[in-house]
Order: sequence, then structure tokens, then C-alpha cells
Amino acid sequence: MKENVTIAFHKVTLIIRFFKLIFMQEVKNIIAQIKSKKYLPVYLLTGEEPYYIDKITQALVDNVLTEDEKSFNLDIVYGKDTDVMRIIATARQFPLMADYRLVVVKEAQEIKDFDEFSSYLKQIQEQTVVVINYKYKKLDKRKALYKAAKDHKQVFYLESDKIKEHKVAAVISQLIDEKNRKIDQKALAMLVEYLGNDLSKIENEIGKLCILIPEGDMITDAIIEKNIGISKDYNNFELIKAIASKDRAKAFRIAQYFSENPQKNPAVLTIGILYNFFSMVLQYHGVLHKNKHYKVNDVAKVLGKPSFMLNDAELAVRYYSMKDTSRNINYLKDLDLKVKGVDASNVAYHDLLIEFLGKIFL
Repeated sequence: MKENVTIAFHKVTLIIRFFKLIFMQEVKNIIAQIKSKKYLPVYLLTGEEPYYIDKITQALVDNVLTEDEKSFNLDIVYGKDTDVMRIIATARQFPLMADYRLVVVKEAQEIKDFDEFSSYLKQIQEQTVVVINYKYKKLDKRKALYKAAKDHKQVFYLESDKIKEHKVAAVISQLIDEKNRKIDQKALAMLVEYLGNDLSKIENEIGKLCILIPEGDMITDAIIEKNIGISKDYNNFELIKAIASKDRAKAFRIAQYFSENPQKNPAVLTIGILYNFFSMVLQYHGVLHKNKHYKVNDVAKVLGKPSFMLNDAELAVRYYSMKDTSRNINYLKDLDLKVKGVDASNVAYHDLLIEFLGKIFL
């Protein structure tokens, strides 16, 4: 391995804390280096979020070997079908009629005593690129493998956490911006609600929208309703706005729509979103309790959230005191239990939701 390649990779943060927006740029830089044919001997990719593990792995599979070279020099193995010693033995083999051998280990978290792979890092075969997919969990930082990998100049170590819910809007915005499109705030809120923090789903849906929307154009709620199937008028985003402003008629109409379209509006999703909303209102009250003159931008800075995400909470604090908000959270917990069949096994979700709304609107 050429020295300048090793130095270039070593300058990249070896343990990347996911999910700051800078992380996305770092991963893009790694993939760009891979596409420019600059490789490290070992990529140890770990963490609860599989999205970037898959992206980096695919970039290596696509670039390290030509299609002709893959026949003799590409090994893809699965954790449940192999062990550490066999992986090391395969990695130590020299390439055949190619510059590199590529060994991809998927589901490495299934391998017993995988910590023993640390022995390979003491004597690396530089003509082999080993890619370890250690998904849905992190390495034990007390073990030898983590200690050997974290500062190793020939190892790229990735540690990816699940994206936090309050970061989803920023991620969607950035991905849309990278595709030279725009999105209005209501459309963004609808996507955040519908897509959650599943990065693969986020990328797929944005990709579909950008095929339909010309560069430079705005993605609106009407476009999302037409192409993704989320109602722009009857969704959790609109339900929250109705609750925040105590618009009883609108809230009950949405509840009726939910009962008629249960697959598109599962109870567990609505309850989770409402819980997050009232929790945010409670936090908003907490900030105002310390400084009653704070505006929404000030509160957003304190809570570390984009200000537009607090617009409904700002409205809600006018209608619901801190005591009311705490009470509503308790009502919501009761709703969750009843939906799960506790003391309400024969009551329809629609009736339970109407009962909940009636209580908070008193």
C-alpha cells in the first residue's frame, strides 16, 4: 500500500460519530477516494445504522476489482457460515491476475469470538482489501479488536449510530439540496413523519420524487400526496396542528379519516408522534419557565432543534399549561395501553382516539 494513500485515509477521523451532518460529508469523501482507486487494507464498519455500512461496502465491491477479476479474487462470506480463522486465511491469500483480493464479511456480528480478528491487524496482507460488516451493534471498546483498530493507520473504522429523530429533517433537506431540488416546510414535515429515521427508505423516496421533479423545482405537499400517497390534509402533521390550536372540528375529521384508512395511519405511529409533540411542548414550557421572554428561535437554540419544528409547540403553549401538557401525556399513555388491549379489548381504535381528543380538549 502506498504511503500517501495511508496518510490520506488516516487524516479522516477514524471513529466517526454518527449523525452530525459533517459525517455525511466524511462518508462521501471516503467513497470518493474509493472511486479514485485509493484503498486501505481493512474497513471495519460497525454500528446500529446499516445505511452507510452498505454504501461503503458497495462502493468497494464496485471499484476494487473489475468484473473479470471478481471471478478469482472476490470472496463474500456470511458470519453464520464462517469463523475468524477462515476469514484470516482467505485474507492472507495473494490476488490472482489482479492488484487486489477483496474479502467481504457480512453479518460479522454473528461470528463467535470475532475479537480474535485483532490478530490479523498485527500482520496485514496489503494486497487484500477486507471489508467487515458488523451491523446493528458496536464493538466492545474493552476488547482487543477495538483497541487494535481504532488508531491503526491501515484500518478505516466506522461507528454509525441510528439517526436521531430531530436530525431527520436536516438530513432530508440536505439530500434534496444535493439533488438540486427544494422542499417547502409542510412537505418536509410530511416526509419526516412518513419516513421516520430509516435512511434507506429516505433515500429511496427522495430518489423517486427527484425523478419526477425537474432540477430547481419545489417539492410541495401536493406532490407528495400524489406520488407517495400521504394525504396533505389528513395526516399526523395536520392532527398535531389541530391539537396545538385546539381546532376540535379538524382534529375529529382527521381521526375519522384515520379510522377509515388504518393501514396508512397505524395507531402506534400516531401515538408515538403525539407523545413526541407533547414532550416537546413540555420542554418548551420548561425553557419559558426560566425566561418567559424567549421567542421560538431562542427556545430552538436551547433545545437544539430547528425553529420550524417548534412552530406547533409555540402555538400549543398558549392553549395548554405545563400542568395540562403533563395531563395530556398521561392520557396518551392510557390510550397506548388501551390500544394494546388493556381494559379496552373490544373498543375500536377510532373510538379510543376520539375519547382521547375529547379529554385533551376539555
